[in-house]
Amino acid sequence: MNFFAQKNKSLEKRKLEIDPIKLYNSLSKDKEYIYLRGVQEEVLNEWNKRRNEDSLLIKMNTGAGKTLVGLLILYSKMIESKKPVVFLCPDNQLLNQVVTQSKNYSIPTCEIDENNDFPEEFLNGEAVLVSTISKMFNGKNIFDRDKIKLEAIVIDDAHRCVEKVKDSFTVKISDDHELYNKLLRLFQDDLKKQAFGCYEAITTGSPGYYMKVPFWNWIDKKDQVTQLLVEYIDDFKTLLFKWKLIENNLEQYEMYFNTNRIEITPLVSYIQNIIAYDSVKHKYALSATFVNDSSILKDFNFSYNSVLNPITPIDRKDYGQRLILAPKRYFNNLSKNDHIEILNHHLKKNENVVILVPNMKAANEWESLGARIAYKDDIDDTIEMLKTSKGNLVVFVNRYEGIDLSGDSCNVLVIYNHPKFKFIKDEHYEDIHHETSANIIAQTIEQGMGRTVRSGNDYSVVYLMGRHILRFLRQRKNLDFFNSYTKKQLELGLNLMEDHKLNDDNAVEKITEIADYCLSQDNEWKTFYQNFMDGDELTDSTSREKKLLTFDNEKKAIHHFIKEDYNDALKFGHNAINENASDIEKACHYQMLAHITYPLDKNKSNNYLLKSRTLSSKMPMPFLSNDKWKIKNSKEQCSKAFGFIQSFSSLNDLLLYINEIKTYLIFDANNDSDDFEEALYKLGELLGFESTRPEKQNKEGSDVLWGTKEYYLVLEAKSEKLPVNKISKSDIEQLYHSIAWFNEKYKFDGKLLGVTLQPNSRKNDDVVVNDQIKAINSEKLDAVNNSLNELNSYFSKQNNISDITEENIRIEYNRLGLNGGHFLTKYLKDIR
Repeated sequence: MNFFAQKNKSLEKRKLEIDPIKLYNSLSKDKEYIYLRGVQEEVLNEWNKRRNEDSLLIKMNTGAGKTLVGLLILYSKMIESKKPVVFLCPDNQLLNQVVTQSKNYSIPTCEIDENNDFPEEFLNGEAVLVSTISKMFNGKNIFDRDKIKLEAIVIDDAHRCVEKVKDSFTVKISDDHELYNKLLRLFQDDLKKQAFGCYEAITTGSPGYYMKVPFWNWIDKKDQVTQLLVEYIDDFKTLLFKWKLIENNLEQYEMYFNTNRIEITPLVSYIQNIIAYDSVKHKYALSATFVNDSSILKDFNFSYNSVLNPITPIDRKDYGQRLILAPKRYFNNLSKNDHIEILNHHLKKNENVVILVPNMKAANEWESLGARIAYKDDIDDTIEMLKTSKGNLVVFVNRYEGIDLSGDSCNVLVIYNHPKFKFIKDEHYEDIHHETSANIIAQTIEQGMGRTVRSGNDYSVVYLMGRHILRFLRQRKNLDFFNSYTKKQLELGLNLMEDHKLNDDNAVEKITEIADYCLSQDNEWKTFYQNFMDGDELTDSTSREKKLLTFDNEKKAIHHFIKEDYNDALKFGHNAINENASDIEKACHYQMLAHITYPLDKNKSNNYLLKSRTLSSKMPMPFLSNDKWKIKNSKEQCSKAFGFIQSFSSLNDLLLYINEIKTYLIFDANNDSDDFEEALYKLGELLGFESTRPEKQNKEGSDVLWGTKEYYLVLEAKSEKLPVNKISKSDIEQLYHSIAWFNEKYKFDGKLLGVTLQPNSRKNDDVVVNDQIKAINSEKLDAVNNSLNELNSYFSKQNNISDITEENIRIEYNRLGLNGGHFLTKYLKDIR
């Protein structure tokens, strides 16, 4: 380069504005990029006012232009400080998109080379480094290797990145690794003591079971665990990139295991072990998810104030139109063929239909119907095909984020169920604390819907299909886990047919007609959409501040625990307890207090476990107590049933719930026994019982447990038995064992019965039963289902769910023999 041209370049750099909007206007760019969007200007103006804050969370809907905002923020900080800055992406695909975008705006960017060396322009503060999150968050990261001092970091798609970070701090050991059996042997006595049956199921290869090592056993054997792990610190598959992140904070880890793997995972990702990240002057997180911010606060160590007061645009006119439809929610009898007919309607109109599925099994089902599967190595080609042609039916497997399907590349998006949890820990919290898992599910659905409608001029129809996704949406409270704008869109679509009665003849036609109004941009549709979305102020949950304060205190408690500042850890742990929280939330907090108190005072730790167990039977038994637990008096049965019924978002959701029970509450050797047990559990909820699945939730006890103030039923399901199979000695022994388990664990003054559910209620000659043992056979199960049909008929005659009163429930349940002791006499049978 000419000598003075280089000098002039340096002068120009010094003259560049640090105000991000003025900076953008000074950049060389094509005509199509002349102006920033209103939302982008709003966010950048607010950021500029707060640019000196240590950490900032920026929330913008998918498609609103987050990437450009992040690049301008970093470019501005780089010009201001003349120091290195980094733009972190969740994967290489997004990295390539960011680099491509930067060229459109003449923002200087660079990448780490193939030798894992940093470019000179990055080190000199002359170009924004674009990298993946995994390059920084690992135990052998090159940023710490080269002692890089950073001025600022932008974390794009922060909720995707935080999953990568959690994975970086989690050790996963496959069952074919020798370390799996070594760790299992170390804790086998502790696990057997906790739940012998579950331990046996896992070690014999039964799927669907997992166990958590009690924290006191983990801490007591920490040194032995360390001795086992250090043998493998150079093992690429397990610890090579993990050990430096966990070696100084093992006490805060938990160990989970199932048939396939062991996971050793932290209470919080201790990012202080990444020096380059911990010492960075300014951290900015970009996110399209508005509700679940706890991981940003805890695992990225953002400040409480930054997460409580994010930069969120008020002007939402740039967000386009999304019509969300749930066909089966409008008409329960829609079949799979009806769903296919709906999609074929759009394909015949030459519209692109994209389906997001959680796994290959679901993808193969759609492929058999003519869909093209987008495999990992041809995703870019598939997206290009969608952008350049019409009438395609394409399936993406577990790509609920990271792909851009804007404009006509996706006129119709189908979200077909959601993926399973990524960690065994998530499965654990699904069993004990619904809110934790609900956040994850809502986030996944929201990310999936964000693949389409990515600008103010964009529009599309989104169909929600599949049993699991509809089950999640039927509970009104679950809508609170979506950001306020998405929640509003969901309410629009889910309640769209509330005043219309669909039937076999008109359902498909009516649903596709409504979809066509959106896709043809009918003026009446656009007016309705705008008026509905502008109808009420969009606000987030009023409890958000208290929840964030709880998470912040939890984080501080764990950080002090790691540093062995046990008294401060205890102080912040107590601050985390929110008196307005639910019992299960409080129970989880006392569980954490027990964990962080254990090295300091075992008796106090045990007392916290006692409090935790008192609040929820899903918590582990205290290690110093074998006391029985007195069952709390629950609400009166019909009152509890009424509260449960009113939790549904709509009448159709309630009817779907009842139909789902009826579908699986049948004796059939070919059906999954877990489905039968789940249906039995759901029936208990519908009838107003205290209904639980002890064996599934606590890994001990009966299949299902129903209870009222007057009586408890210990239920063992044998749905796989044939009508010719009589009740065997082992069947009854299992039932007696479950009754003994109940008596060992609980104090209850009412009536206790053991019930076996199987087609034949006659016993073998060697079987001895007493009056405490009953059966539900085919005849009685048919009677239960007949009563469900009558309930279904009664509810179907109501206009909406708010028309159902507690007195109505009492009258119907009494009439059908479902209330109180009437249930025992009508539906239980003596064993002969």
